[in-house]
Amino acid sequence: MRLSLSLAVVLFAFSCAGFGQTPAPAAEEPLVHFQSDLVADPGYDIEVTEEKREGNTSTLLAIHRKGDPRGSLVMGTKAIYQIAKARHAAYFITLKEKMRPDGNWSLVVGFPDNDHPNVETDFPVPYSKKNLSGKTRVCFSVAECAVLFEPKAEPKAADAPAATAEAVPSR
Repeated sequence: MRLSLSLAVVLFAFSCAGFGQTPAPAAEEPLVHFQSDLVADPGYDIEVTEEKREGNTSTLLAIHRKGDPRGSLVMGTKAIYQIAKARHAAYFITLKEKMRPDGNWSLVVGFPDNDHPNVETDFPVPYSKKNLSGKTRVCFSVAECAVLFEPKAEPKAADAPAATAEAVPSR
C-alpha cells in the first residue's frame, strides 16, 4: 500500500514525461538513458536521459511523446529505478521538477542514505519538502521497486512439484 501511494505521488511529476534504459558514456560511470519502447508496451514513447550526476543527485531530462499519464508515471519511476540501480543506491526521491519551455521535463533526483531524508539539508542545495502538487515528497526503496520492475524468477526443476504419471486406459 505504501509503495502504491508513493508511486502515485512521485509519478505525478511524470504525468507529462516518461521513460527504458540504454547506457551512455560519462566521466566516471555511464549515465543512464531509458527509452520505454525498449522495455514496454508500444503504446508508450517515453525517454529519460540522465544529463548530469553530482554527488548524491542526478539531473534528468524526461520526454513524453505518447502514452496515458498513469502508465507514463510508472515508466518514469522505472527510469529513476534504473538510475538508482546504476548508482548502487538503496533509495531515491524526486527533489525538483520543472517543465521546460519545449514542454519536456527537467528533474533533479536525490539518492539519500536512508528512507527519511531531510530534503533541506541532506543534498548539496536545499529543496522544497513539497512537490508541484503540494504533496510531501516521498522516498522510494530500490528493493521495493525491484518487486515491480524486475522479472520474476522461474521455479527451478527441483523446486517444481513432481509430475505424476497416471495410467491412461486403452480403448
